[in-house]
Amino acid sequence: ARAQELMGSQLKADWPQVLGAIVGQLNPIHEEVFAKYPLSYYWSTYQSEWASDVVFREAAELRRLHPRLLRHGMTALGSTDVMRFLGRRIRHDGEVPKHFNGEVVSDVKEREEGVRIKHAVNGNSEKLYDKAYTEVGSVLRPECTLHNVEDIRTVTSQGRRPGWRAGMAADATGDCRPAPAGRGVAESQRALSGRVGQRGRECDGGRTGFRA
Repeated sequence: ARAQELMGSQLKADWPQVLGAIVGQLNPIHEEVFAKYPLSYYWSTYQSEWASDVVFREAAELRRLHPRLLRHGMTALGSTDVMRFLGRRIRHDGEVPKHFNGEVVSDVKEREEGVRIKHAVNGNSEKLYDKAYTEVGSVLRPECTLHNVEDIRTVTSQGRRPGWRAGMAADATGDCRPAPAGRGVAESQRALSGRVGQRGRECDGGRTGFRA
């Protein structure tokens, strides 16, 4: 519970302020260099990963369940399912939108730590694998990795992206709509918040790809 509380707090943290507190350690002469023209850092995230560990007391139970999850993930899910998992809007008829020109990939690989299934859209992925089998418990890990955060659509608290893309986030009436996320830590945080909520639905057996 304490570990979960610590992880959950990361979604609420003011990361620019937290990271700003270590500026003096990173660049001790920052204030001196920018004395005449005060300048703060823009903190960005190149890649990020969020994972959950589901612990099974009995290894036999995970060994029984995991092959079923792999089979379901590869045989019952299509490209539109994967796109929906990773935040893409899908037409009501279930077809891939005609304007979509990206890449959707699903594969299974056997690694030293376990067998992994991965669904990916344009570099962002959802994975599931049996992480470890030990005497104290065995771990099933759903994991979201973002390499291309601009492919995730989000809205700021003001309803629009800051900077030169701000105009993309508002229509002619001034109403706000989602726009591509940026790599700033605040925007990455919003993009990941949706993935964390989705992770809970996966673990609870919701309408996502890793349901048994």
